[in-house]
Amino acid sequence: MKLIDFFKIIGVFLLVAAAVYLFFFTNLKNDLSVDTLRSTLDSYGYWSPLFFIIFFAILTTLFIPATLLTIPSGIIYGLWWGFTLNFIGAMLGATVSFFVARFLGKEFISKLLKKTYFNKIIKIDYELEKHGFHHTLVLRLLPFLPFVLVDYALGVSRIKFKDYFLGTAVGVLPTIFLFAYFGASLASLNWISISISIILVALIYFVGRYFKNKRLKKVLEES
Repeated sequence: MKLIDFFKIIGVFLLVAAAVYLFFFTNLKNDLSVDTLRSTLDSYGYWSPLFFIIFFAILTTLFIPATLLTIPSGIIYGLWWGFTLNFIGAMLGATVSFFVARFLGKEFISKLLKKTYFNKIIKIDYELEKHGFHHTLVLRLLPFLPFVLVDYALGVSRIKFKDYFLGTAVGVLPTIFLFAYFGASLASLNWISISISIILVALIYFVGRYFKNKRLKKVLEES
C-alpha cells in the first residue's frame, strides 16, 4: 500500500469518527436549532470557533446542507466573525470532500450521482481540465446548489485541485457573506437588511443559473 493511500484511509476514518462523535455524543444529535447549536458551542468555550469549523466541514462532507449553519452563524457570531468561520469551514469541507471523492473513485461516485444533474459534470472531463476555475466559479455562485454534490462530482473529474480550490474560494464568498448577513439581520430584527439580503441571494441565484445553463449546454454540445 502506498503511503498516500494510507493517509487517505486514515482521513476517511477520522471523518467518520468525528461524525459519530458529533451526532451521538453531543446535544446536536437531538436537533440543529439555533438554541441547541449556541449551547453546544458555548460548552466548548474558547474552542467553540474550532468546533464550529470542524462541524461545518463534516456536515458538508456528509451530504447535509451547509445552510443549516451559515445562517445560524450570523445569528450567533455576528456578520464578520460568522462569515469568517463559515468560509474556513466551507473550504475545509470542500477540500476533504474533493479528496474523499478521488479516494472512492469515479465509478463509485458516478453511481452515487446517477440520474442527477451532477453526473453531467463528470462527463465533461477535458473541459474541466482546461477551464476548471471558470466552471467551479459558476457552480459555486449558485446559492441553492448542493455544495457537497459539486465537491464529489468535481473530485472525480480531471480538474486540477488548484483550479477547484480557487474557484471554490472566490465562488462561495458572495453566498456565505449574504447568508451570514441574513443571520445577523435576523438577530437584530433589521427588516431592511433582511429584505436586501433576500433580494441579493435571489439575484446571485438567477444570474448564476443563467450562465451555468448557457455554458454547460455549449460544452455538452461540443463534447
